[in-house]
Amino acid sequence: YIRQGINFIFNRAITVMAATIGAAAVLMITVGGFMILASGGRQQWVDTGKSFIFKSLIGLVAALGAYILVQTVQLLIRSIYG
Repeated sequence: YIRQGINFIFNRAITVMAATIGAAAVLMITVGGFMILASGGRQQWVDTGKSFIFKSLIGLVAALGAYILVQTVQLLIRSIYG
């Protein structure tokens, strides 16, 4: 019973973290897009908006990779230890 509880808490924590990171990335992509739209020809705002979008996408890919890695390791641990 304890193992099931630990697995449940671990799965829930990973899911909440992934959802939070995803929501933050979507928010930052939106902010970057708004900065580009509202730049009014100012190149500095366009560059800043592009930077926001690019860094958010990198963070999102890294978070997705970490999520997949954690799920794979957890699956392997379950298959080994039952």
